[in-house]
Amino acid sequence: MVRYTVGRLIGAIPLVVVLSVVTFALLSAAPGDPAAALLQSRAGGAPPRPEDVERVRHTLGLDRPWPERYVRWALRLLRGDFGTSYLKQRPVRALLRDTLPPTLLLTTTALALTAGLALVLGVVAGLTPGSWLARAVSALVLLLYSVPTFLIGLMAVLLFSVRWGLLPSSGMSRAGAAVTVLEVLHHLILPALVLAIGHHLAAYIRLVEVAVNEVRHAPFVQSAVARGLPGWMVVLWYVIPHSLPPFIAQLGTSLGSLVGGAYAVEVIFSWPGVGRAAMQAAAGRDYPVLMAIVLITGIAVVAGNVLADVLVAALDPRVRAQWSSLPAAPTRGGELARVDAV
Repeated sequence: MVRYTVGRLIGAIPLVVVLSVVTFALLSAAPGDPAAALLQSRAGGAPPRPEDVERVRHTLGLDRPWPERYVRWALRLLRGDFGTSYLKQRPVRALLRDTLPPTLLLTTTALALTAGLALVLGVVAGLTPGSWLARAVSALVLLLYSVPTFLIGLMAVLLFSVRWGLLPSSGMSRAGAAVTVLEVLHHLILPALVLAIGHHLAAYIRLVEVAVNEVRHAPFVQSAVARGLPGWMVVLWYVIPHSLPPFIAQLGTSLGSLVGGAYAVEVIFSWPGVGRAAMQAAAGRDYPVLMAIVLITGIAVVAGNVLADVLVAALDPRVRAQWSSLPAAPTRGGELARVDAV
């Protein structure tokens, strides 16, 4: 497991580097001038003079070729310096320190809800095929497949916030109220549920259901039943663990859609996270903020994939065997040493 984990981490480094280069090049080629946008925002919308634009471009280093600017930015990044926001004139690190924790709270809560709901409903449907519970889960899956995520969000706001007044629909706390744990949790329920339902919940339920239905007919499960083990023990020790690898792998590979959905949900529910900061930075062409957000998002997606691969390898020894080709031990037979390594 150590060799496999280290290998996956080393293999993720080039992905992050390529992501940063491509993103920096695309932002440099994007239409619009950050210097002009900055001067226009400071002047209240009045068009700036060309000589002022050139002066600001030179001050910000935007008149240099983008490869040179990328190298300068990457060298600063290695020192932990994300640069300074063009619009807010604050260090990007300080902006991320304010906006990243709410986004992490929202995404981790939604991910936990997605995994929990998918496992419970998928296991129930997989263990009871043809029952009314399985038919109810299938109807729910069909409904979730048919309804768009934005419609689920609008209906949730309409019912739970507007009509019934049970849950707030914006922000992390009420205006003027103290920011307490209960207050934040009260505001977190609705956006986290919408994000969890919209994050391929129907696909995850169906994936777990199919895996459970296949594993429960496997020979090792039938052997455990024949030995007289209780049904709950067979399900917990044999069926569920061997049904998890495809679900975990799919959950890790689709982490990017979770992050992208979180940004959209933050805008809808006025959640003070990275998504709102990214929208504001994109509107004002605040490239340092955009680059930092894109890089952090890319690292989160790569880290999710690596974590999913490591968890799958921990559950499936066949994956670990591909990374365990050690040389033969000098005191034992080559085949025996290879078996011990696996």
